Amino acid sequence: KIMTQKWLSLLLVGHEAWFNVRRTGLPVLPIPKDNLNNDRFPRRYRYPETEQAANHEQYQQAVARLGEDAYHIGGWWDG
Repeated sequence: KIMTQKWLSLLLVGHEAWFNVRRTGLPVLPIPKDNLNNDRFPRRYRYPETEQAANHEQYQQAVARLGEDAYHIGGWWDG
């Protein structure tokens, strides 16, 4: 109940609310329908297209380490 109240209190600070849900798994939220992540909760942002274009070689190396550049893939910090 405490984490639900914390999540609600972060209404205007969306990133912080998302970080807390990713970190704790609480509150348990329904998966949004018609999302771009095959009905999975996003774990990270994708690399921006500007990064892909301006820094292509390093982008390719990073994607090779991650496996793919997708919302459901964890970052280096959370596997």
